[in-house]
Amino acid sequence: MTGARADRLPHLLRLLDDEAPVVRGAVTRELAALGDDLGPALARLSPRPTAREIGLIRDILADSLRGWIENEWPRWFSLEDEADKLETALSLLAEFQTARLRPR
Repeated sequence: MTGARADRLPHLLRLLDDEAPVVRGAVTRELAALGDDLGPALARLSPRPTAREIGLIRDILADSLRGWIENEWPRWFSLEDEADKLETALSLLAEFQTARLRPR
């Protein structure tokens, strides 16, 4: 994660419910750019994001999250071990459900 991007999170949280398409696009790009580091970066914030803010982030990132699961989902099909298949599939579903916002 780049520190510069993570430093922007408090400002991005204040813009989450902005209706302007330009602002919405910029917030979406910034949040998506954090990728897997978004959850840990949010966890380090003080004060922590509210449930409402987390919900808004999930809404904003819904399209990129769908793209992520579509890319990652086929990965488990090629695994040999049935337990590995199950664990991988369940992990992907859990990450999708939580929008990858929780720290690992």
